[in-house]
Amino acid sequence: MLLNEKLLNLRRMEEDIFKRALVPAEGRGAPDVVLPPEIMPFAPMEALSSDNWGYTYLKANAFEAWAKRLKRPVTVAIIDTARSFDHPDVKPYAVNEDGRDFTGENAPDPDTRGHGTMCAGCVVGTPVDGRIGTGPAAAGFCKVIPLAGLNSLGQGYMDWLNKAFEYAVNLYLDKYKKRGHAFVISNSWGSSGTGDARFEKMVDQAVKEGIIVTASAGNSGYSGSGSSVIWPGRLKNVWSVASIEANGAPSSFSSGGPEVWSTAPGGAIKTTHPSGGYVIVSGTSFSNPLTVGILSWFLAAFPDMELGEAWDFARSYITDLMSPGFDPRTGWGVPVATPYIDKIPGTTPDLDENTVDVELRGQTVLFANRQAEESPFDYDKYTWHSAKLSAKCEMTYEVGKYLDALNTKKMLFEALAQFASQKYFVASNDPGRLALPEKQVITLTSNEAGFNDIAAWLKSRLEIWLKSTVHQVVLEIDDQITIRI
Repeated sequence: MLLNEKLLNLRRMEEDIFKRALVPAEGRGAPDVVLPPEIMPFAPMEALSSDNWGYTYLKANAFEAWAKRLKRPVTVAIIDTARSFDHPDVKPYAVNEDGRDFTGENAPDPDTRGHGTMCAGCVVGTPVDGRIGTGPAAAGFCKVIPLAGLNSLGQGYMDWLNKAFEYAVNLYLDKYKKRGHAFVISNSWGSSGTGDARFEKMVDQAVKEGIIVTASAGNSGYSGSGSSVIWPGRLKNVWSVASIEANGAPSSFSSGGPEVWSTAPGGAIKTTHPSGGYVIVSGTSFSNPLTVGILSWFLAAFPDMELGEAWDFARSYITDLMSPGFDPRTGWGVPVATPYIDKIPGTTPDLDENTVDVELRGQTVLFANRQAEESPFDYDKYTWHSAKLSAKCEMTYEVGKYLDALNTKKMLFEALAQFASQKYFVASNDPGRLALPEKQVITLTSNEAGFNDIAAWLKSRLEIWLKSTVHQVVLEIDDQITIRI
């Protein structure tokens, strides 16, 4: 009972911090990022004294079979609230001397908010009575660096976060790359806003340098269509992680969308707290570092593995959870350890690793048409529509070049959407097309220019542009009209 009261008090404290974090810092506008409360209000005694179910679900202990073959150190920069990691289960694996505070707050303690310490525990936490962190820390091949881009309220501005990310990239180039380390930048924070161009550019540069960038997908829930993935988790070069519960079902709070790449335990996760104890927390904030720990085993065990090969290896033997292949709630699946143990990157997996189905989403097409019942002689009867275009297509790629192939598909998909915008879709027998600007007219082969005819044209043109089979095109005209072919 006393333990539950303690957790409830922690929850109240978190909610109070959250309310205060919504208030802009002195002399500044509204914060770009505010972390939500994560500590669960109640947890039975056995939850805090038992092993972390996330570690067990991922079967991370199976990686002990690799312990003697590890060759490359892995360093994880955690951009969060911590200025240093002092928890006894984390500190032995922390590179606090490389840590920095970019908030200018100069708080007296290492991690007032605690979020950064909670994330670090998911990567390297090693309690005596049961493992928390999924990475190869105990084997001596995984370290974490605290970079405070968020202040003691869990409040952050993009100039802080940009400086933290830039520092992490330069630290890798100036120090860790020269020492032969693999490098991961973990971001368990985000915003529902449009993001920041400078940060996005730095992510692209980091990826070119071989750094893996991961992020939480967000805790906005999912309506079943579109995307609720937060920024930067929705960036094309970021490994975005959603959350599942102990039964393998998506967490109700977990964001979803085409940007989700994989999923991991995130509901009621045990992890480290700056007080030196443990808490039970929920959120994609913790699914992300649990995944980082798994990736660290790959990078440590295969010293020649490059970034693209890491994505390929993870995808090749990932455990699918929902519909076959990709789905917007769990991405490609969850990286349970056991299927990887006897595998080698670059070899033929149990599934065809070179051909997969991918979903392309989020493009807007502005077009005009008129329905068959409207007279073709009324030249002013064209109606403009702003529609969302999505597609599912096959993608064939070379080993180690998954990201390159996917980005090419997305680029071509976007280009077609732009080509089709500001166009009049006209039936083949419509004399009204002669009154329209010639360069803006797309004449269909059918005698109608209904939404189904336009979707069919988009599907056929996509197959030409993408040079692959398109399984489905979805055209969302408005809340009531959705065309699928």
